Amino acid sequence: MSVRLHPDSAQRAHHYRHLIARWRTVARAAGVTLRPLAAVGEFTVYYLENPAAWQRRGAGSGGGGFYASAGIHGDEVGGTEGLLAWAQADLAKWNVAGRERPFFLVPCLNPWGLTNNRRVAADGTDLNRIFHRNAPAPVGELMRLLARRRFVLALTLHEDYDAQGLYLYELSPRAELDLGEQLLDTARALDFPVDTRRTIEVRRVTRLGLLRMRRNAALRLLKIPAEAIWLYQHVARQVFTIETPSEFSLSARAALQARLMRTCLEQLEARTPQGFTGTSAIGEACGK
Repeated sequence: MSVRLHPDSAQRAHHYRHLIARWRTVARAAGVTLRPLAAVGEFTVYYLENPAAWQRRGAGSGGGGFYASAGIHGDEVGGTEGLLAWAQADLAKWNVAGRERPFFLVPCLNPWGLTNNRRVAADGTDLNRIFHRNAPAPVGELMRLLARRRFVLALTLHEDYDAQGLYLYELSPRAELDLGEQLLDTARALDFPVDTRRTIEVRRVTRLGLLRMRRNAALRLLKIPAEAIWLYQHVARQVFTIETPSEFSLSARAALQARLMRTCLEQLEARTPQGFTGTSAIGEACGK
């Protein structure tokens, strides 16, 4: 007798169409639409947002929401699975009729890389190094669309083959907004190790597991046209890059990515009871 084996979602983490099928289910449950951002070869890159919330908050006049993206490097599936896990648990809460809170999500920026377990896109381009004028698809389309938005918080979800545990980049304009230490404490409470290296990617850590930069330090990094730096320079008040160790358990990595997202959003909502408005703070941080 033959036995048919059905892979679970974690075993299909590099199956882009399976990922998007799961996102369609999440989007329907939350009452939002999965929209095409750009066609890249045989793939379509998608995003989600809730237009009613943006209209209510005045996206064009500085109203703020939150942004999250994953999969810009296709071999970092803890991010794509983590963003989806957060959305499966929490996205519907962000789109309750009459109380919508604005968001903009990109499930996977590099579907060819995800499918082929490669960091780069099909032409060999590292999409996280081309956030500049005249960038090709899908980065150019993303930049043009985001230019009309303002965010209180942006999250870019990554992984690192060399990591010994979780570490974070935090781009934050002032100390009272800092959340890095709380995120590290969240990981420790879940018994997830924090990276113990004192230098990560040639930069000295602020403290173990955390590289924090204020605006001037971030500006000096603009020679690296990365997504997080572009977001901080142009559209977001505060930006986190979450780096989980890609050699650890995928389920644990995805669960941690989702939990850290939830912690960030809970803290920011507590600080901004109106639900992520903070217009003047966003304008100040973005140089508007």
